[in-house]
Amino acid sequence: MEIPEGMFFLKDTHEYLRKADGVYYIGISDILANKIGYISHAELPDDLAAHYIQKEVFAILESSNKAAEIHMPLSCVLLEVNPLLKENPEIINQEPYTKGWIVKVEATNYNEDSLDFKNYKEYMDIYR
Repeated sequence: MEIPEGMFFLKDTHEYLRKADGVYYIGISDILANKIGYISHAELPDDLAAHYIQKEVFAILESSNKAAEIHMPLSCVLLEVNPLLKENPEIINQEPYTKGWIVKVEATNYNEDSLDFKNYKEYMDIYR
């Protein structure tokens, strides 16, 4: 799957962030989605305005035989949870970089040193 330009990733856990209109959309790479398998359940945050620190677990995605903790790629305040995921968590497998985002957040502390699109793309090539 092609990674859209302008996305940044946590290399060690495969979460991404994409900035749009001053907020960030957080999701997972297609590599992680494939490792988890067909996502049948998503345990998502329900406390809007909750504060998270970078690399804190904020969601759990489950398939029939695997579960994965999903980490926040930046310190932030939760603004919205993707409403599509409640009934259709498999959208993460189908369109992880567009419709399959998990949460929308406002950054409170953004450490660009841990996130890098170019290096992640090279890193991902190892897995393909």
